[in-house]
Amino acid sequence: VSLPSPTSTDMLKKEEAIPWPGTLAIVHSYIAYKAAKEEEKQKLLKWSSDLKQEREQLEQKVKQLSNSISKCMEMKNTILARQKEMHSSLEKVKQLIRLIHGIDLSKPVDSEATVGAISNGPDCTPPANAATSTPAPSPSSQSCTANCNQ
Repeated sequence: VSLPSPTSTDMLKKEEAIPWPGTLAIVHSYIAYKAAKEEEKQKLLKWSSDLKQEREQLEQKVKQLSNSISKCMEMKNTILARQKEMHSSLEKVKQLIRLIHGIDLSKPVDSEATVGAISNGPDCTPPANAATSTPAPSPSSQSCTANCNQ
């Protein structure tokens, strides 16, 4: 006796009737796993974005600090150059003051005497062709002579 072969609808009915314990639990577990992975992925993407933004901010700060350092170095060099110029000017003023202290202001201004005083400088020695009559020494010429004799 041969049995008729079951049709596909009969087979589906039999499969539906067979209980699959744990299948539903496996599906729910997979869904939870997938959701956790997606959440972790979103967190990592956000963290990556935050790190990129922080990096850009730090790079901007580096540029700003580099510019500030460059400006400070330029200002330092400018100040040092000005200081050198001021020192040079100060030395010139000091030389001028020494020259002025060496000139006897009580004597009448004579072109020959002026030339002699300039050529002799502040050493207080009269030029070789100075006048033979010497007036009484003034206090400033006495100090000049005193300075020369030291």
